[in-house]
Amino acid sequence: MRIAMILTLILVSGCVTTGTRTTSVDEKDLKKNLEIQSSVFLGQKNCPKRLNVKTKNWRIHMRNAAACIAQGKLVSAEREAKALLEKSNHNPWGYYFSSVVAHKRKQFVKAKWMIEKALSVLNNYPLFLYEKGRIAWSEGDRVGSVYWIEKALKEDSNLVEARVFMGSIYLADYDYERASQEFIWILQRRPNNKIAQEGLRACQKAGVEIKPSGEKRLAGVGE
Repeated sequence: MRIAMILTLILVSGCVTTGTRTTSVDEKDLKKNLEIQSSVFLGQKNCPKRLNVKTKNWRIHMRNAAACIAQGKLVSAEREAKALLEKSNHNPWGYYFSSVVAHKRKQFVKAKWMIEKALSVLNNYPLFLYEKGRIAWSEGDRVGSVYWIEKALKEDSNLVEARVFMGSIYLADYDYERASQEFIWILQRRPNNKIAQEGLRACQKAGVEIKPSGEKRLAGVGE
């Protein structure tokens, strides 16, 4: 029951953070200043009630789309995504947020098409590969899901959301050792990640002895 709950939480929460991969010169302009504070993606920024039609800064629409998705306001998120696409069909973020919205609505054909469009603009971008893996999982394609998420991690091993997902898959496979390694890695970087906390508790109950490296305490575990 706990394992199923963890996997459900991952799919419901979605993924609206940006990646950290070092990019080529050609890609730098697209992603310049795209590293947004995590508070935006945790829903601590207001989702605007109206579209700012006057702004010429596409990053504002990107931030707004992320905030709206984090708050579950899909109509507003879709509006911001459309604004991104209207400004430029060479900007991958309009496609990405459109994919996330469609995924949450279980419109899997549209979600796949949109994430493929995002990848056609920004090839092998880790966050987009991860979203493609999430869509595959939702469709019941376990093999495809693992393939795309592992590919995302090859591009950026620090993509926490992807590592949470993989840790949960290991947990579902009763591979408690590998699952615990992923959850420990996550909690050493994001101590309050609830999914990783739950996952590590499940590993402990299965008999895995948790020996985190270093002295950093794992908050919420074994308490």
